[in-house]
Amino acid sequence: DAKGNVYPCTGWNYNCGNLNETSLKDIWEKSPQMLYIRSLNRKDFNKCIDCKDIDYCFMCMAKNANESKTGNPLEINNHFCDVARMNRQVIENWREKNL
Repeated sequence: DAKGNVYPCTGWNYNCGNLNETSLKDIWEKSPQMLYIRSLNRKDFNKCIDCKDIDYCFMCMAKNANESKTGNPLEINNHFCDVARMNRQVIENWREKNL
């Protein structure tokens, strides 16, 4: 931003460092926030592990964090679950009619 703060995404107010204090390279490679983000993978999203819609999901950690009461990016926004379910249903219906 204009003050030099670095965020992982324009939509996520999760400050990972400041360019007036630290180089972008060091923020990317060493900031605890970026290390945390890069350490995450699908298994960290407990709600998603056994979900039959996971292959149709385009979940956004920024939206999760922004809409969570605690700011937790792992707290799944149910909107993504609804959209993933609809995506799966549309594709399955298309396959039934066209394959």
